[in-house]
Amino acid sequence: IAANPAVGSAAKSIVSRVVPWFAVAAAGSFNALAMRYKEAVDGVEVRDHTGEVRGVSKKAGVNVLTQVVATRVVLPIPIILLPPFISDLVRAVGPVGRAIAASAGLGLAADLAVVAACLWVALPLAIAIFPQTASIGASSLEPEFHNMVAADGAPVATFTCNKGL
Repeated sequence: IAANPAVGSAAKSIVSRVVPWFAVAAAGSFNALAMRYKEAVDGVEVRDHTGEVRGVSKKAGVNVLTQVVATRVVLPIPIILLPPFISDLVRAVGPVGRAIAASAGLGLAADLAVVAACLWVALPLAIAIFPQTASIGASSLEPEFHNMVAADGAPVATFTCNKGL
């Protein structure tokens, strides 16, 4: 990096843009773990396909907590990580980009538009990665959930539980 200052500058620019995402993702993940660790320790209620609660599963608790943490890592990507890169791309493309780069007012408006577009388009997609209700195969849960039969006589192959957001 010292031999080529341009490479050092590019690396510094990328790192300075990734650090805020990493901080938000780490804080969100830690918060979810700190606030909801009891779901992994005590378990969560699991339901069969008829909606009847069939018990409490620690493995389901770990599963849903893992999904929540994954959501907290992915969620900030379109909000924090993408806008700086998109703004740079907008400023680098053609005469409109040069005009935006030359004007503080246009630059601010373009940045605001990029952030708004990222929030409007990507945020719902990031939230929808995992639905609020998680489905878990019976074979992934504790042995007492294997070979269960629902009230309608059908074998229970999949359980659901509330994952939350």
